[in-house]
Amino acid sequence: MIILNGNTTAVITVEPLDDTVPEDTESVILTLTSADLGYVIAASPNNAATVTIADNDTTVSISATIANAAESGLVPGIFTVSRTDSLGIPITPSFPVTVNYTISGTAANGTDYSSIGTSVIIPAGSPSATITITPIDDPLNEVDETVILTLAAGSYNIAASPGNVATVTIADNDPAPTVSFNSASSSGLESVTPANLVVSLSAASGQTVTVDYAVTGGTATGGGVDYTLASGTLSFAPGVTSQNISITVFNDTLDEDDETIQITLSNPNNATLGAIPTLAYTILDNDNPPTVSFTLASSSGAESVTPANLAVALSAVSGRTVTVDYAVTGGTATGGGVDYTLASGTLTFAPGVTNQSIAIVRPVQSHQRHLGDDHDPYLHDYGQ
Repeated sequence: MIILNGNTTAVITVEPLDDTVPEDTESVILTLTSADLGYVIAASPNNAATVTIADNDTTVSISATIANAAESGLVPGIFTVSRTDSLGIPITPSFPVTVNYTISGTAANGTDYSSIGTSVIIPAGSPSATITITPIDDPLNEVDETVILTLAAGSYNIAASPGNVATVTIADNDPAPTVSFNSASSSGLESVTPANLVVSLSAASGQTVTVDYAVTGGTATGGGVDYTLASGTLSFAPGVTSQNISITVFNDTLDEDDETIQITLSNPNNATLGAIPTLAYTILDNDNPPTVSFTLASSSGAESVTPANLAVALSAVSGRTVTVDYAVTGGTATGGGVDYTLASGTLTFAPGVTNQSIAIVRPVQSHQRHLGDDHDPYLHDYGQ
């Protein structure tokens, strides 16, 4: 090699000869030799240089020789990586080759199957090597998952599609969970809102689980009267085992019976209905009952006016039927049809009604009484 006058470098070109023989990567090493020609050779490593010649006569391909793996029984899947010459004939040269690949698919390396690397070595004298996919038997119900290996660049040619990629499918063996209320009944004061009803899965799932819910009965009135709850769908993301149905409860002022709401689960997806698909929620009333009394402590009317109605009222509207007994307990007038008629009885206030009256019937009075009699023939006072 000659470095021309005025130059500081010269180039030596190594031109590979393209044969058809599959062979290992080869190298050309040039080492400067000493000579008394007016220069000094640099110290190592600058006294030598290497050019590597990559072979282009080996082609690698990949296939799934056992494409169906399973968690049940830990049945493995097998990928086989093979090498051939330029004519597609399997070869067994005396040198190994490292084949690179990328990993994809829905299964997770090291989670759904035992961890694998990103390359495999075809040993010297062998036409192929295998990669084993060993499933990990987890407890999650999940869809069948895939492991996809795609050949990546290296010291070889990569086969054309579909020989450059292969897939192993791992079959799941876990039953779908059940979805259910935690209890068949629960309750809470009407002043507590929202009321959260817990719905749970029997086990975590690897899939998204959904279940519909709706009000299917009860004594409470929806639509904002006693509560609000529209039909809907609960969704459990993978790994989530608990969700709530939230009821908005309205705190009214009516004294009323405790009321119920019946909620039912239906149409589960990626799950089955469990032992408690229906829950009865009881709204506990927190309002005091109203008082009942006469509107006046005393009243009067002419004896010619009959009946005499004595007003009885509730202090507030009630959501229940209110009853109260009444009876004559004194006075100077004579009952039994002499001055009046009034048997003991019961007043009934239907829900929402606040006023009732007790009717005293007075007979037609005789005008033979004298003004000095014990009773004023024209006026009586009524109380109670």
